[in-house]
Amino acid sequence: MEIESLLNSGQFAEAATQVKAIAGELLRRGEFAPLVDILSRIPSSLKQADNDLGLILAQSLIHTGEVHQAGIILTRIIDNHPEDGRVNETLINAYIWRSAAHRLAGNLRNAIIDAELALSRLRKTKNYPFIASAQFRLGNALFYSGNLEKAIKHFQLALKYSADGFDLDLIARIQNSLGAAYLRRGDMTSAAVHFEHACAGWAKTKNFGALAATQINLAYFCQRQGQSERALTILVTALGHARAAGSKRIEANILTAMGIAQRDLGDFVNSLLSLDSALAVALDAMEQYFILWAKAEMGDTYRRMGQYSKAVQILTEAVSQANEQSQTSDADIFSVSLGIAKFQEGDNIGGVEILSSTASRLESGGDQDALARCYLFLAHCSFVGKDFDSAKTWLGKTAVLADKLEYDGFLSTDGADFPLLLHFAASKQIGGEHFVRAQHQLRKRMASQISVITDPATDPNRSSIEVYAFGSTRVWICSNPVGEAEWRSVRAKELFIYLLCHPMQTADQIMTALWPELSPSRALGNFHTALYRARRATSPGVITTNGGRYSVCEDLNVYCDFIDFLKLSTPKVSTETEAIYLERLAQAINLYRGPFMEGFQAEWIEELRREYEAKYLQLLSTVAGHYRLRGDHHKAIPMLEKAIAIDSYQDDLYCELAENHIALGDRLSALKVYQQYKSTVANEIDSDTPSRILEIIKPVSV
Repeated sequence: MEIESLLNSGQFAEAATQVKAIAGELLRRGEFAPLVDILSRIPSSLKQADNDLGLILAQSLIHTGEVHQAGIILTRIIDNHPEDGRVNETLINAYIWRSAAHRLAGNLRNAIIDAELALSRLRKTKNYPFIASAQFRLGNALFYSGNLEKAIKHFQLALKYSADGFDLDLIARIQNSLGAAYLRRGDMTSAAVHFEHACAGWAKTKNFGALAATQINLAYFCQRQGQSERALTILVTALGHARAAGSKRIEANILTAMGIAQRDLGDFVNSLLSLDSALAVALDAMEQYFILWAKAEMGDTYRRMGQYSKAVQILTEAVSQANEQSQTSDADIFSVSLGIAKFQEGDNIGGVEILSSTASRLESGGDQDALARCYLFLAHCSFVGKDFDSAKTWLGKTAVLADKLEYDGFLSTDGADFPLLLHFAASKQIGGEHFVRAQHQLRKRMASQISVITDPATDPNRSSIEVYAFGSTRVWICSNPVGEAEWRSVRAKELFIYLLCHPMQTADQIMTALWPELSPSRALGNFHTALYRARRATSPGVITTNGGRYSVCEDLNVYCDFIDFLKLSTPKVSTETEAIYLERLAQAINLYRGPFMEGFQAEWIEELRREYEAKYLQLLSTVAGHYRLRGDHHKAIPMLEKAIAIDSYQDDLYCELAENHIALGDRLSALKVYQQYKSTVANEIDSDTPSRILEIIKPVSV
């Protein structure tokens, strides 16, 4: 290569001349990193004396993410060109590119000022390529400031002035930005058209770095259509293009988009990994805009994982920094996630205040996608507060925006945390098919995710209804406990749990189980009263009727400790190791916190109570036996003690407990077991002490 030879031989002036001759082509092809590498070998004194060389270096640095250094170079060029009333293309170019540097650094106000300064110097000229470039930079600054309508106007002007030129790279950039603006405004048809034009332009110029930027927008397009898998495929290809072009800015953007797509698919672990990588790349490139986005999306991922305090902390920081950098549009988008995170954390008033104020601002011309999410979250807040009329209003507004946006994929992704709300909307036939479709998509996603988590509080996909019936009977709806006052009667709670245990029951079957002593007419009146109260305490539509049979809606994600207990108590399967089998049984044992529906009195409850207790005792004995055979006597002892606490009249339990103490060399504890047996069993039922236990403790008493 001729330039390489000139550099190696120290002929830097000649090398600089050659660089300027080929720079335009290299920039169009997106080969920014090679340009930076070449220019880094040319002495600084030569680069400072040659403004054209400085402009080439600044452009390359902007594309590789070193915007601060680019800004220094461009400011020096501007300062070296005093105003003399003449049109100076170098000065105008410096203003245009410094506008880009300011925008990427988050200094949006200065980005707008520089673009307007360039345009003011071009007003009386017919230098259309420069006018197009300045209009494009101004449009970009306005876009990131949240002024979509003005941004689109300037992008359209840029497209008009570039139409007669031959700068395919600039035209493709304008098309890409127009597509992004329409996407944010919710005009999917226009967005798709402009993205297609942009991709065609990049293909002609072979600018694969810029192609990666458009592929990011295409991925967001797919995500908003609910096609997250396709979005990930596009982003993987885009990441290769960005890294080949050496563009850290685009790489950070792609990694952020990947994190969002992975989160939408429920892959929270990889989502955090991608977002953490995005943050690292953005910090390395000092890209303030992408630093903020990576932070905000990381906060939203923590929110989806149920780590609300951490989410609030990160999102609060992101909103504050966005406001400091005059990125008001982004601040509003981040505030939507912050508002719902605060509400889910328990700050109901604070969360609703943030969502309400953000909705008001977005209604005045902000991001319509963010506004739709805001409406959905406000619907959830009203729903949790059992203000069902307000919930209907917010859901209706959400559906109207879904029509306007031409997509409703966000309902199944953002609504994944609120399946009960989606069910409510679908059952009330709000918004046509939007919520029915979202519920169907959510059902498919849940069916594909296999998970055994015995503590719903630690589950990132926490159930919308949780029922704990071992010991004190508790019901949680959307992570909030249903208080006794909300049930208004114990029969309402009993009816709800009865239907979980016995789905698809007729009114007669329910009345026979709950009110066997009453006449049919009185039992029917009690049934309808309890049914109304149970629906009111949980939410409308939870208890459904199909062909005269009542049931808790099977489409809902309901967690019941007694159902999980039975699932975990099944016999060992061939694919399980003993360690996994014992861990599963231990999880079942931990679920049993007391008798089934303690305090309730009914024949159907007593029957299940005896069944669960017998299963629990069997589990304790089984696990204790396994531990004893392995020599883990210290683990077997607590199991046997729990069994004796429930059934204190089983001779074998005392014998096994004493034997485990003897095996550990603890003869005193074995003697205490014998004494407990004598005082509890032998004395009370006046029976002879079994010879087995006498043989066990004989060495102790000697």
